[in-house]
Amino acid sequence: MDLGRRLFFDPRLSVTGRYSCASCHDPRRSFADGLPRAVGATGATLPHNALALVNVAYNLSFGWQKPSVRSLETQMLEPLLNEHPVELGLKGRERAVRDALAADPASAGAFDAAFPGGDPG
Repeated sequence: MDLGRRLFFDPRLSVTGRYSCASCHDPRRSFADGLPRAVGATGATLPHNALALVNVAYNLSFGWQKPSVRSLETQMLEPLLNEHPVELGLKGRERAVRDALAADPASAGAFDAAFPGGDPG
């Protein structure tokens, strides 16, 4: 749980280092932002809103843009890596982000607790 919370609020998961998942999915707003159209990390307005994430684990589909997506693990790759539109904008920066998280003792400890004996690479 610590790892998930840590990553959800971590602005290192955006191209600008100023946005996190929680920037658009604010816990105080049912994990949404209340805007008709969300704004990505680069400041561009997105073609969709930030859907509320309350009880999202019970969804049958997670495909806001791709209805065939059936897991949260797959869905989260869209905002992290998509380029059109850019949401968090990490495409091409995956290794740098991984290295930054691995170099942070608190993040590394959270990964170790969530995945004991896991491969850090």
